[in-house]
Amino acid sequence: MSNKSGKWSQPEISQLKKMYGSYPLKVIAARLERSQQSVQKQLTQLFPEADKSQMSQPWSVLEIQRLRGWIGGQGDVNAWARLLKRSVQEIQRKISALKQEISYRDWSRESLQKLKEFYGSRSNQDLEVILGMPTFQIEEKANELALSKDKKFLSYQQGSGASRMPRWSREEEDYLRQNYHNTSNQQLGNDLKRSAKSIQAKAGNLGLKKNLNHLQEMGRDNVDWRYRPDAKSEAHNE
Repeated sequence: MSNKSGKWSQPEISQLKKMYGSYPLKVIAARLERSQQSVQKQLTQLFPEADKSQMSQPWSVLEIQRLRGWIGGQGDVNAWARLLKRSVQEIQRKISALKQEISYRDWSRESLQKLKEFYGSRSNQDLEVILGMPTFQIEEKANELALSKDKKFLSYQQGSGASRMPRWSREEEDYLRQNYHNTSNQQLGNDLKRSAKSIQAKAGNLGLKKNLNHLQEMGRDNVDWRYRPDAKSEAHNE
């Protein structure tokens, strides 16, 4: 199919604004049936780079919400910088700061909505930053709501590495079924010589869930060791 040429229509521009920041340039170009050069030129006109006087301003609540929603998606930091009129370095520093704010907190209507929206298409590591909550709390609530990862997302995760893992044997699947509910993904990965991501993806395909008591036990340990640095010295002194 040949690419369109000529003046951009208003519906095209509206669709471009909606997609930019969430999808790679080549995907946007393909959906709009435009060349990447044409899309890039239009983006430069719509979202000029911010000058230094616009940078280093305090972050608004809306900006932070938008950034959280992009994390783990198909967009890239350069697009986010243009959309927020900030430097790439500012974006990276803010993401690092958000990672430091991860802690156990009560579920709100907004955070539950975000969990339902993003759980299927984002890794748990990205969800931690999006929600500001640790993995054990996210998984506990996802199990309660019977949420699962999208098959397309799991397929992408399994095939995104530099080299593909060997196919799962029946014995490996049986072992995972027997032990997934009460064993950490890291330990299962060690047992089966696979990555923790591979364990998570396969468990999703098989419809396996962690035992809530196990998640809560993991949660207490994670809170103490990850989010309370003083707990390590307390344990050492006991």
